[in-house]
Amino acid sequence: MLANLAIMPTYWCSKKHRKDMRRFICTSDKVTDVGKGDSGGPLVCAKTGDPKERGKGIVVGIVSGNKYNAGSFFTRVSAFSKYIKENKANTILMSSCTNLFIIIYYVFYLFCLCFIV
Repeated sequence: MLANLAIMPTYWCSKKHRKDMRRFICTSDKVTDVGKGDSGGPLVCAKTGDPKERGKGIVVGIVSGNKYNAGSFFTRVSAFSKYIKENKANTILMSSCTNLFIIIYYVFYLFCLCFIV
């Protein structure tokens, strides 16, 4: 589903929620909003100027919640980019280790099979 949301400046977001909201993106639209079951969904912005966008948009937030009279708030993906990059590398490393283990196991299995027969 597509919707146009008005992004609220971080300063006003922090004031409305009465806490530091620098790790969040807040919207102030009262007509279009997130609803029950939307948590974890993406907030995608288009025409950002980012070369990685390629006309498709970029995920900039993840639906976190909604507070009555304060609007919706999304976890700001860029606030966790270091964590994402570090763990993406770990996932690739774990995948490579698993693949290597499978290859070694298969070679060992074939080697043992040759001696049993």
